[in-house]
Amino acid sequence: MVQGTLAQRKIKVRNIDARVVTVQDLKKLFGKCGPLINATFDTNEFGSFLGTATVIYQRASSATRSIKDYNMAQIDNRTMKVDYAMVQQTGNNQG
Repeated sequence: MVQGTLAQRKIKVRNIDARVVTVQDLKKLFGKCGPLINATFDTNEFGSFLGTATVIYQRASSATRSIKDYNMAQIDNRTMKVDYAMVQQTGNNQG
């Protein structure tokens, strides 16, 4: 069952090497924080890897936990940056 908005459940993983880390590796690692809906490498319109991955959880609490557990963690001699993929709206927009 899905709990929370997409913005609360979708995270971005930066600074990973797709030549070393596989999508299966991502699913295994980030799946430890909770059930996943999807985990994919980000590519441009030509199929070139952009150096990031997107992970979507079933529950917002799982995304929060993965950010807490894995932001600045080492994976294959690289430091991952893990944060929410979407900017959360605050209702305090000043323009």
